Amino acid sequence: MLLLLLLLLLLLLLLLLLLLYYYYYYYYYYFYYYYYYYYFYYYYHYYYYYYYYYYYYYYYYYYFYYYYYFYYFYYYY
Repeated sequence: MLLLLLLLLLLLLLLLLLLLYYYYYYYYYYFYYYYYYYYFYYYYHYYYYYYYYYYYYYYYYYYFYYYYYFYYFYYYY
């Protein structure tokens, strides 16, 4: 009877350890999933705005460049 009780207790302990193991891995992967999700989300947006910033920078740069070029050409020639 005592042996059966010890065996049952051991089984419950194993079950508890198994549950803790699954919960640990569940939260571990859950945490890393969201960590990398937000990491790539902000990383992507950072480069996205960086790209558009330079795009408009060069756009206006060439725009004014050609504007003054034709302005100069028109008035001095």
